[in-house]
Amino acid sequence: MFKNLVLRIFCLMKPLVSIIITTKNEEANISRCLDSVKLQDFPLDSIEIIVVDNNSSDRTKEIALSYTSNVYNYGPERFAQRNYGIKQARGKFVLYLVLCQSVLVCVLTKVL
Repeated sequence: MFKNLVLRIFCLMKPLVSIIITTKNEEANISRCLDSVKLQDFPLDSIEIIVVDNNSSDRTKEIALSYTSNVYNYGPERFAQRNYGIKQARGKFVLYLVLCQSVLVCVLTKVL
């Protein structure tokens, strides 16, 4: 019985996954992307969302802040933003999203 309990607890524990999203003036698209992350069939406390913005002049950062406090301003281009996001990440795994992408609901569960 104890062995089964330990096995069940181990199966429930999920590694922290850092999801990095780079943005610039993506007000029209960012909610769809972030909503798809929140809809994962993966424990939300095992997901860290990191948004790295490149000086947006629209409401991109404001919208991102309604989903996560991990919103940073960094540039000048996507590779620099992605690398900065990786440096901020605390997760065992990192998933990088281009903003026009949505995440399939089961992607984290299937991969991990």
